[in-house]
Amino acid sequence: MRRWLNLLVLFGLSVSAFAQIDTHIVDSLQEAYATQEGRDKVLTMIELTWDFYDVSFDDCISWGEKAVKEANALGYKDLEARANYVLGIQYGYHSDLDLAREYLQKSYNQYNAISDTKNAFESLWHLATYELTLGSIDTAYVVYEKALPLTQQLNDTSANAYVLVNMGLIWYKRSQNEMAIKYFEQAKRMFEAIGDERMAIRMGDNMATICAESGQAVEALELFRNVIPKLEEFEDYYHLLSVCLTMGTIYENEIVNYDSAMYYLEKALAYAEMPMRSKESKQLAENEKSEAMVEIGNVLVKRGETHAALAKFEEALRLAESNAYPHGQMEACLGLGKEYSRLGQAAKSLQYFSRFFELEKASGVKMVRPSVKKALIMDYARLGMFSDLETELADFEEDYSALLRERDGIKEELLTLRQEASELLEQYESQNLELQKYQSKAENYRLAFYGLLAIVLSACVLFLLYKIVRKNRNKTEKG
Repeated sequence: MRRWLNLLVLFGLSVSAFAQIDTHIVDSLQEAYATQEGRDKVLTMIELTWDFYDVSFDDCISWGEKAVKEANALGYKDLEARANYVLGIQYGYHSDLDLAREYLQKSYNQYNAISDTKNAFESLWHLATYELTLGSIDTAYVVYEKALPLTQQLNDTSANAYVLVNMGLIWYKRSQNEMAIKYFEQAKRMFEAIGDERMAIRMGDNMATICAESGQAVEALELFRNVIPKLEEFEDYYHLLSVCLTMGTIYENEIVNYDSAMYYLEKALAYAEMPMRSKESKQLAENEKSEAMVEIGNVLVKRGETHAALAKFEEALRLAESNAYPHGQMEACLGLGKEYSRLGQAAKSLQYFSRFFELEKASGVKMVRPSVKKALIMDYARLGMFSDLETELADFEEDYSALLRERDGIKEELLTLRQEASELLEQYESQNLELQKYQSKAENYRLAFYGLLAIVLSACVLFLLYKIVRKNRNKTEKG
């Protein structure tokens, strides 16, 4: 079962709107430009940079560069920063992300120099977005770290929350799930504070999915249960489908409660029939519907309901074929191939396995599992396909040898780690002994000091007593 985390690089915080350009507006702007001076002239250049974005890219960039030079010559630092920002957005829109980053960095530096916090944040936001698009997640994280305090200076809770979401996404991409959850929790509280319930729900869904992927089945189920009624309130059926599919899989494989697994998988199918908000959601829902059918087939296999399982796999395959969804077809073919192999129908089993390998080759997605290897070996043996059997056994032996090598490598790593831990422990014990010696010396010095102090005080007391006695004796002798 494939379950993608419901996380996006959030482009839409403040992206400028692009619309079809009225040529009369462009003409009027160019006419105005011919008679303008100073700030108005630079502002018109910047406006023309926006307006030419889908008419002529060359003209668009030309107007932007003119605006930068003119603003620089006239000393308009804010307009120079804005022109660089617009050029960065334009290059990004036309997929030249390296130049987009270069101009956005210039824009940020200039806005930051004149303490324009709002526009400095805008530049950083888009800069980080392009860094993520290029896969530079560490650089993007550094940019978000710069952007975060700016949202706090602006007192913009929404922007603050969106930055935290993307920082959480980066931690997730780094496989640091605890840190990802920490950031999503912070973002969730902020979205709740400003009344953005949809994003708050999405954060809950994200955290539940991470728990599920981390093997925290009970925690994931609890979080998903909290999300379901809120998703129902918003009639967000696609995400309800995804949540129930994930819950069903958890009950099937982690909790091993087939009744609960069937309950949630059937709920997933029911949500798949509900109206979706967009064409994209409808397509995704159809794909996940085929995955839910495959999971139901797997549960039926585990229950021993063979004929019902085969029917469900066939239904899933037909649906995935009609939607041209390779992953769903591959999962259904695996289910059919393994079940027919178990039933001893080797020819039919190989028919589905062959189809699976064709899809695997075409898609480039490797999904072969040990259970498939075992089924293939049995099929080849039953059909007397000894050449193929020998090849499969050789591959199996190679895979097994690779696993043994991996195991040996892990053992060596473990021994190294144990050795390092032992050395650290010895070092700690040595340092602890040294510390105890110093503490013992300190205690001895302390006792010696107090002993010396006691002797000095005693001597002082004796001296005073001596003086008093001597004084009294002198008085007595004189009397």
